[in-house]
Formats: sequence, C-alpha cells, structure tokens
Amino acid sequence: EIEIKKANLELYLEKEKLENFIENLDMATYIFSQEERESYILAKYLFEENTTIKEIEDFLKVSRTTIKKDMKNLEEYIKKFELYFTRTDNK
Repeated sequence: EIEIKKANLELYLEKEKLENFIENLDMATYIFSQEERESYILAKYLFEENTTIKEIEDFLKVSRTTIKKDMKNLEEYIKKFELYFTRTDNK
C-alpha cells in the first residue's frame, strides 16, 4: 500500500490496483502528468528491487532528463519520511 499526502488530499494505493489501472490505460497515446509519473516512480522503487531509470523511461515514454527531474522532486518529498533513493553505477 502506498500513501501519498498532499495538502488536504490523501491517496492510498494498493500495488495490484495500481497495476490493473495502468494495464487498462491506452499506453500508446496516454501522456502521464508529472504527478502521475512521480507516483509511478515512487511505487516502482517501493515495490521492486533494482529498478532502472531506463525501465521507467521506456514505460512512461519520457526522457531521462524528465525522469531525473521527477526523481529530484520525489527526493525532497521522501526526505520528510527519512527515506532516500540509492543509486548504483552500471558496469
């Protein structure tokens, strides 16, 4: 379960329901908003080990620069919960 709080809005997501929602989208034409991208990135990192930026790029159909900008925003958000992203170099 993912809990996202923003202003007066609280959003609770279960992994299976999120995956089902995403699978039912018309991915060929859908353009994710920044908030949707950030929610997806956060869920991906919370529920899957060894997630790569390339995997996220391919799924969301956005550039590496966009993903990195979204992750920078997320880093500020998750700091409040004493969480952080860990990066490893691909060799």
